[in-house]
Amino acid sequence: MRATLVALFLVLRCVSPTSAWAVYCGNRLVSLVSGRETQTSVWYKCGEPDTTSRYVHYRAVQETDAFGGTHITGYVPVVTEVWVYNFGPRRFMEEFSFENGRLSAIAPLGYGY
Repeated sequence: MRATLVALFLVLRCVSPTSAWAVYCGNRLVSLVSGRETQTSVWYKCGEPDTTSRYVHYRAVQETDAFGGTHITGYVPVVTEVWVYNFGPRRFMEEFSFENGRLSAIAPLGYGY
């Protein structure tokens, strides 16, 4: 019984969402886990993206008062740049999002062409 639970835990650990937060570009791994991926490192590993877009959105800044309540004190601009890579018809296209130059998200987009 104990061995079965350990095996089940290991299987669930291997398919956890954190293991899907990486993409291979050739034989180089681009990963969100390290938190150190920059636009330059992704460019080096994957080459030039097929499409790029850039936009600015505003994120609320919250403060906690002395009584534990939170309130919004202002907004800060966050520059987001989105790169899309098309790896061909046998692989998913991947969307890399960067906030202020650092990799913040990886999303599969479906099969490429």
